[in-house]
Amino acid sequence: MKTETLEWNTRVPIFRNRTIVTQLGIAIGIPFGILALVLFLVSDSPDRWYALAVIGGLLFLTFLFVQVVYG
Repeated sequence: MKTETLEWNTRVPIFRNRTIVTQLGIAIGIPFGILALVLFLVSDSPDRWYALAVIGGLLFLTFLFVQVVYG
């Protein structure tokens, strides 16, 4: 007896689906936010602005990466 395999295809736009955007915000935004907050509160040197700029840049690059790979 030969059985047929069912195959489903669907396209879900990653940044137009509210659930996916919420989960990405939690998975990416919370770690970056906690890291930025800790750096801001712990450091008194002027280098903290550089560190926060690097974190912001990495957050932006992560956004671009997700757009390219899944968008």
